[in-house]
Amino acid sequence: MAKALHKIDPRHLQPGMFIEELDRPWLETPLKFQSFCVRSLREVKWIKENCEFVLVDPGKSDASLVFNFPEYGSKRMEDDSALLRECLEQMMLPGQAQSPPVIFARQSVAPPPEKPKPPLNAPRRSWLPWRRAVREVSTLQVLETPDERAQLQLQIGRAKYTWQEAHKVMSGVMTELRAGGELDVSAVERVVLPIIDCVLQSTDAMAFVLRMKETDDYLYNHALAASIWAVVFGKSLGFDRRNLEILGMGGLLIDIGKTRVPRELLTRSAPLNEAETAQVRSHVEHSLAILDETGNINPKVYEMVRTHHERHDGSGYPDRLQGNAIPLFGRIAGLVDTYDAMTSQRPNGQALSTYAVMQSLIDSSGKLFQDELIERFIRVVGIFPTASLVELNTGEVGIVVEQNALRRLRPKVMLILDKSKQMRSEFPVIDLAEASSNADEPGALWIVQGLQPGAWGIDPREYYL
Repeated sequence: MAKALHKIDPRHLQPGMFIEELDRPWLETPLKFQSFCVRSLREVKWIKENCEFVLVDPGKSDASLVFNFPEYGSKRMEDDSALLRECLEQMMLPGQAQSPPVIFARQSVAPPPEKPKPPLNAPRRSWLPWRRAVREVSTLQVLETPDERAQLQLQIGRAKYTWQEAHKVMSGVMTELRAGGELDVSAVERVVLPIIDCVLQSTDAMAFVLRMKETDDYLYNHALAASIWAVVFGKSLGFDRRNLEILGMGGLLIDIGKTRVPRELLTRSAPLNEAETAQVRSHVEHSLAILDETGNINPKVYEMVRTHHERHDGSGYPDRLQGNAIPLFGRIAGLVDTYDAMTSQRPNGQALSTYAVMQSLIDSSGKLFQDELIERFIRVVGIFPTASLVELNTGEVGIVVEQNALRRLRPKVMLILDKSKQMRSEFPVIDLAEASSNADEPGALWIVQGLQPGAWGIDPREYYL
């Protein structure tokens, strides 16, 4: 029995886990039972605040939970803590606290206007993206759709506008660089700041727009997507706004050197020979040259551009750096750059489902990318992210419309096709967290696979935008 128990840090505790033992006598706790399945966030909160570790029985826990976190006291957990310390150090560099919140040394960014405070007697607003009103349909809890969809449409509309405006600006910046001009720093800054505001307001909405990005010019779209994913990831790691600005700027600029690489090589679908591959890889040096010409670049932005193709095992370029010799922001840039490239329609490759890409990243864990970064990135993006297409065990096909922060494999899904793969007359939104995942129970539901973008001719924009 003891061998089946997982000794875990309470930070990883989730509703649905069965606690067999605590790190203290049960009589010293306010908990009613000596072993129980966690159902309440109140229970989770108390355990996190009062226990150093707990023993969890996966066999008695919710079958949908994935026990892929480090054991308490294990090297993986120490490495995970080391990553958090490294993130904290990025925000506590000598003199940084006294520095103005700027991305480039010569550029200052005015702080946003302070919003007026509401009156003391004003009603409190709920920022939950979905109301909890439900009605019974079969054995599932299905969310009422009119208000919820309107609210999601509003969030997506704001994110889409931010994307479109950013795309216009970056198109102009890239066109100017292709013509031999200089990097327009102020224009790039105008792109980054609204992106950060939008990500802080609704990560799900921005992720939705990213999934729906056009395929007209991969270079422009990839720069924006890398910037947004870097900000999303940085937000999850606890970075302050200054460092989010740096991540966003670095993401936008990691591939600017490709404006000095022959376009024919970037758009060719056939494999490149050794000389052509070297020419494409030279974009890193071209990017650094552009930044040098611009002058006064934040060192972290410069590091992101220089090291985003370095890999954990030393197989990257241009300097074949290994492990922690790669700066943290460079590691983040490399990961988001790879993720977006694999999930995008490119001249030399089809877009893969996020499910397939995450499996590929897991396979490269400890080789191409740092274990802890991959684990955290998967937690943030999700195996089945917002706007991705999924197939359920019933054969039904739907669109993921909202993540479940505690149970990433149990998101909310809008059903589009029925069991026979025929278009439904109505599109209910089901919360998989409310459905059983036990195959022996009637009405059990779970996701069996993620589908490629555009599968079955489904375009999520038709249902939201």
